Amino acid sequence: MDLSLKAPDFWSWRKGVFRFISDEVSESSALNDDLLMPSSFSEPDSFLLPLEDLQNLIATTEQREGTAAPLLGTLYSRLAQVYQRRIEQGKAENLQEEKDLVIANYKKAIALQTLLNQDSAIVNTLIDLGRFYFFKEVFKQQFHCFNSH
Repeated sequence: MDLSLKAPDFWSWRKGVFRFISDEVSESSALNDDLLMPSSFSEPDSFLLPLEDLQNLIATTEQREGTAAPLLGTLYSRLAQVYQRRIEQGKAENLQEEKDLVIANYKKAIALQTLLNQDSAIVNTLIDLGRFYFFKEVFKQQFHCFNSH
């Protein structure tokens, strides 16, 4: 079939440049919407390495590049996400210990990212930490409600 015969208007527009006006969205409102979305919806499980592999990669990176390697900030953040995902899915072996590990690894990531002036990484890590605190509070409220019935 010849497209030019079936859709003559479209065919005549094929090389045109079209400009569309989009509604402006303030950066702060987009950021606030992002904060409310649970982390479990923002990243698929397949994106995160298994816990043991991530721990080995962190140890190897620390040995090869030192404790101030730029990659470590991302790895600490990923490690916190792995622990957080285990908690969300009910797979945590020691709930309180893994909650503490989530917070500790996010704080390590923030400290290293601050040292290296990685501003966008700091923002993302703070958002993830905020989501965890939000999840932790919601979980605590649900647990209290369940126990009271």
